[in-house]
Amino acid sequence: MLRKLILFITLIWTTSISAQEIKVVRFGIIPGDNSAETSPRQDLSDNLCALVKVKANGLTGLQFTNKNQYVGDVDFKDGIYYVYIPTVTNKLSFSHESYLPGVIDMALFGYKKSIKGGKTYEAILEPSSLKPSITGISFKISPHVRNGSVIVDNQVTPLNYDGILKIDCKEGVHRYQVKAENYKPVAGTVKVTNRYEPVIITLQPQTVPVNIGVTPDYAHIYVDNIDYGKSGIIQLPLGKHSIRVSAKGYLDHVRYYFITKNVNQIPAINLNKNKGKVETIYPVEVYVECNSTKLYKNNKAVEGNILKIMPGTKCRLSDDFGKGDILKVPANQRKPMRIKLSNGHITILEL
Repeated sequence: MLRKLILFITLIWTTSISAQEIKVVRFGIIPGDNSAETSPRQDLSDNLCALVKVKANGLTGLQFTNKNQYVGDVDFKDGIYYVYIPTVTNKLSFSHESYLPGVIDMALFGYKKSIKGGKTYEAILEPSSLKPSITGISFKISPHVRNGSVIVDNQVTPLNYDGILKIDCKEGVHRYQVKAENYKPVAGTVKVTNRYEPVIITLQPQTVPVNIGVTPDYAHIYVDNIDYGKSGIIQLPLGKHSIRVSAKGYLDHVRYYFITKNVNQIPAINLNKNKGKVETIYPVEVYVECNSTKLYKNNKAVEGNILKIMPGTKCRLSDDFGKGDILKVPANQRKPMRIKLSNGHITILEL
């Protein structure tokens, strides 16, 4: 009797999950459609993008969640999503508030390495029938971590690669816990009513006190390019980190260290004098003023509004809507810069 009950519950749960999927039923080139040529877009290397026309049976509110996979804004007209992708893209992630996240995997349709710039493709999505009165918890967890899990009412679910996770559960109060390797666990309760209740969590790294002795004693210690001050006992995050020790008149010491709970000291670091007077060039701190909730560097989301960019290089900065501009850092720039990104244009405020 117990086995039958477990089988019945499993069947109901499986049906609930599958009822919320959006299936990708077709992907292929559209012969004779030259939309990608008549309305072209270029990637960061000035190469022509391919255009993917995504049809989802009239479904509105579809979001394309990974901005590294496409270029510019996604337009929606006449029931079609217009998505421009670089030729290196072979997967296109999407999500919808009423469905599970999905991926258009072009390799499954024979396009593993053959997406061509200037060509127009079609993706056909088939949303399944929605289950009425879906309730649950919608987790958004940052930073994106590996080896993590979400526990709701003692049920363990592994974290997705993008930190977004929806878990079905009945109306009422539910306990949750988020665990991830090298981060402090987070626990709480959430009251579910007649929808997916959002829970936004920012994980904090676990740290341990580590004694670092440095000669000369005025040298500064940088962990992942963040200044932790001078030598002594420093609270370091667990995991693998780049540690750089720098002092005027000395050559930098740079090494990767794996910090564990059992590490309480790093061997003394003695810097060698810079007899050749070679200048060490470090990334320039760029402070960005922008009304966007997220800032993107070369289509990749970054935390905060302070970037580190090497002198003499350039990158593309963009906002939530894909509007952006090219930032060039002068080769002789050593001091922090302050810029403003507004409506897709960069203005230098301070050099």
